[in-house]
Amino acid sequence: MPFEKGSVSLRVFKSMTGSISPHDMVEKFASHPIPSIDMIPASGCDGWATSRHLLDNNITDDSAIVAGKVRLSLVSAEKKIPGALFKTECKLEELALMEARGVNFISRSERKEIAQSIKERMLPDMPPSLAGIDMVTTADGCYSAAISDSQMDFFTVSWNKALGTMAMAYTPTLAAKMLCNFDVLALNATSFSPEVLDSYVDQDIGTEFLTWLWYFSENCSGVHGEFAFMLDGPFTFVHEGEGAHEIIIRKGNPGISQEAKSALMAGKKLKKAKLTVVRDQEEWTCLIDSSWAFNSLKLPKTEPLDPVSLFEERIGSINTFVEAIEDVFKRFMDIRTDELKWKEEVTFIKQWVAGKASKV
Repeated sequence: MPFEKGSVSLRVFKSMTGSISPHDMVEKFASHPIPSIDMIPASGCDGWATSRHLLDNNITDDSAIVAGKVRLSLVSAEKKIPGALFKTECKLEELALMEARGVNFISRSERKEIAQSIKERMLPDMPPSLAGIDMVTTADGCYSAAISDSQMDFFTVSWNKALGTMAMAYTPTLAAKMLCNFDVLALNATSFSPEVLDSYVDQDIGTEFLTWLWYFSENCSGVHGEFAFMLDGPFTFVHEGEGAHEIIIRKGNPGISQEAKSALMAGKKLKKAKLTVVRDQEEWTCLIDSSWAFNSLKLPKTEPLDPVSLFEERIGSINTFVEAIEDVFKRFMDIRTDELKWKEEVTFIKQWVAGKASKV
């Protein structure tokens, strides 16, 4: 399980309707378990399981609480007929029907009826395909492996259904509200290119922050407090407008490539990049996107520990990483929400962009 070992991909979710004790959470999650394997319907289903395995629906304090945190998986179970087997079964029945009629073809509607009858006959006997989204609670929400938009929607609906509380993905927009009490919708769009007007770019606090962080890491040493930040490729640039909306630069040294310089000059901003955060001898690396999904987050190495202590240390390390992101984001927001500071900062950023372009 990723929270226990190896790299972990996660989003932060915040509970918007108050906190619940771990014991009460367990009771609520236990009332929405994944069914036992013989009870999974042909139509599929979902539910919660412990971290021991995806069909462990015995959710109790002993099985679900680790180091004071609720550790569960949201499981979806779906029954599918393997594609090759399904096509073969359909063909066999179609051939049998044609032979019985003495014809060389059957209608499209009849083929659809055959396919439906085979699904109804075979699906109940198919073993379920299982997929799990790992989750561990925090003081005010949780860390979840719900990275994609569809996973995020599925997770929030399931969380809300089980707990009766509202959870939201912790995006830069929400962080600005929670950390700085500021609504980013009040901000005007800003171009970082000396050749593109503000009116030709969209206002997106996530891409602004990520691009600013790249500038900050290159032009201002990237040091904030006890942490140092560095961005590297692969880079994904985005800009809604004419021409290519999104480009990905992977090979070579993307940060100094002609393609990266051209993207910045065209008014594009960073949507995804590799982020490295360093404190003394500790290092965190991940692929970060502008909505704050952290993919393949590698944590600092630890000494051999018992499983519970290791889990506790890894969650503490994730907490430290998230707090470092929050802290440098607050620095960005302090500049972004001050008209004079931001005007001066944008001037420096445009000089940085122009300096990159002049080296092409």
